Amino acid sequence: MYICRKQLTMKTLIFFIFVSFVGFGQSINSLIIQKVNKYRISNHLNPLVVSDSAKVSNQQQLNYMVETYTVPLDHTQKIKTSYPTTFKTFNERINYIHKYGYNFVGENLYGAVYQGTPEQVASEIFSAWVNSPRHNELLLNPNPTGIYVDYKITHRMVVNDVVYSCCDFIFCVLTVYK
Repeated sequence: MYICRKQLTMKTLIFFIFVSFVGFGQSINSLIIQKVNKYRISNHLNPLVVSDSAKVSNQQQLNYMVETYTVPLDHTQKIKTSYPTTFKTFNERINYIHKYGYNFVGENLYGAVYQGTPEQVASEIFSAWVNSPRHNELLLNPNPTGIYVDYKITHRMVVNDVVYSCCDFIFCVLTVYK
């Protein structure tokens, strides 16, 4: 490592800040989508395009996870939150949100301690899904054409009724859609 004592101009400094900000803000989502599409292509499947339709149920599930500090493994919503209703099953939730106007919807959920660079975090999330047979099955499903990925950072997570608040946690939802 070295330090360059060359004086930075204001224009150069603003450029560096802008590049850093833009790269950080979108990187985890973009990196996961890039990894998914590269993986699909390597398995002779079409890449997925970012979909506003997939965003609807993605955001609803992600907000639920953040509000309850949980990862509902059954993809339901049995606890009342800011959303106006609860759902006993994944199908009930998806049918309500999309009004039966879809051919295919699938979700992968993730929650864990948040640590590392955006690349490390995206790789950890993607690896967890690839190494889980049911999550991997969704990544390699030929039916969807759209994708949406989003995440949020919180300071709490609840697992088996135990509350953890030792550090930052990441909740992430990948939604595929057709």
